[in-house]
Amino acid sequence: MATFNFETITAAQALAWSSGDSVSFVPTDPAHDVVSLPDIAPKGAQPFTGKINQALTVKFTTEGLYGYKCVPHVSMGMVGLVQVGKAANKTEASAAAAKLPGLARTKMIGLVATAR
Repeated sequence: MATFNFETITAAQALAWSSGDSVSFVPTDPAHDVVSLPDIAPKGAQPFTGKINQALTVKFTTEGLYGYKCVPHVSMGMVGLVQVGKAANKTEASAAAAKLPGLARTKMIGLVATAR
């Protein structure tokens, strides 16, 4: 299982994991959460929703790209991307990233572009 804090959300590259890995999203400052972006997820993947100021552990079992956001700060570009195995849904993720608001759009487009 991998654990990282919400500061990692602002990382310049996608986080890469293997199918079956679990990732813990751990807030390091108040007023953060983590919520999946259903349009940036493999078909059949389960959405996830964390609560403000609470850690959330997610097990990723389907290969592809998973987008996530911090709801209170998405407009400031607080989004991230987890890649599990191959980026099979890269085309769909790229199209969905272009529909995000403001800085989140710019950030996610860049993250999806780094996926392989």
